[in-house]
Amino acid sequence: MGFLQQLPFPVVLDADALNLVAKYPGSRALIPKGSILTPHVKEFERLVGPAGDQEERIQQAKTFAQAHDCIVVVKGAHSLIALPNGQSFFNSTGSPYMATAGSGDVLTGMLLAFLGMGYTSEHAALCGVFYHGLAGELAGAKLKRGTLASDIIAHIPEALFPDIEDG
Repeated sequence: MGFLQQLPFPVVLDADALNLVAKYPGSRALIPKGSILTPHVKEFERLVGPAGDQEERIQQAKTFAQAHDCIVVVKGAHSLIALPNGQSFFNSTGSPYMATAGSGDVLTGMLLAFLGMGYTSEHAALCGVFYHGLAGELAGAKLKRGTLASDIIAHIPEALFPDIEDG
């Protein structure tokens, strides 16, 4: 995990990267400033320990974000976004049909895209989570339980540019 301290820019940590950070707590100090961590609830518990309730989980996310100068996105219905300045937000978009393999990978790609376009980490997290959820809503409205991660990807253009017609 020592390579993290050599990075001069924020990164997005998901899945096994989060498991490594949980396994080696000393690596937390190496996470580049402004990085975005995207755990689901169980991954978040591995990072910080179990919460007694949702209110405690919110406080844990805010504390972690502030202590490590990063953004924490706890994925789930109405994902929680905790910023290092102590603010936190719940996402208003999404669909239960997004609970499908690869959906988190789509979110990671969207977050990286916003970072790559020059958005601040905070804005990349807020926009990425919002538009990921909106693309998932659009896909789920048509496909319901048959929604795949690739369907979410297919609906990203419509989520970002709703007034542009195909063709």
